[in-house]
Amino acid sequence: MIRRRGRTKSTRRPREGQAEPPTQLMTDFGHPEAPQAGHRQELLRTLTLKGKRIVLQWVPGHCGLLGNEQVDFLAKRGANLLQHPNTATSYWKIKPFLKNLCTSNSLRDLHTRTARKIWKVSSSSIPDKPRRDAVAAFRLITRHDCLAAYLHRTGISTEPFCTLCDSGEVMERDHLLRCGALQRLTE
Repeated sequence: MIRRRGRTKSTRRPREGQAEPPTQLMTDFGHPEAPQAGHRQELLRTLTLKGKRIVLQWVPGHCGLLGNEQVDFLAKRGANLLQHPNTATSYWKIKPFLKNLCTSNSLRDLHTRTARKIWKVSSSSIPDKPRRDAVAAFRLITRHDCLAAYLHRTGISTEPFCTLCDSGEVMERDHLLRCGALQRLTE
């Protein structure tokens, strides 16, 4: 079928050396004339060798072209076939992909679970370090470091002052760096 100026016009059988419409080529594979497909492929090869250009055109479904429904049926049937990969993927090629997938999933889950919590410190500010360092940094950043100031804030201790030295300073992480009792232990 050839579409001209909004009308469809039937075409005759192509002459020798002339290509048939693509829909006709595709629909004949399930019919008894299937051996002609090899002949058509040979004709396509001949046209290609002669320098002729062959163009396949997309045709929307249900537009009235002869054989178009058969092509749609074959395309749907082909899309439903299971395709098995023909190459094996090594562990070392898939490992970074899986690691990235697990990391992104766990971060997404963390943000989902903590979305309603009101945090003074964002969970994204926690350093991406080994677990021991990250836990220590998290405790210091969120002030869950079990120092006297924290224990006083939660009501466990009566005073927030350092119990190791008699300086009278509040025992927080900054004080630990200059605490006289701890400096004597490390010397």
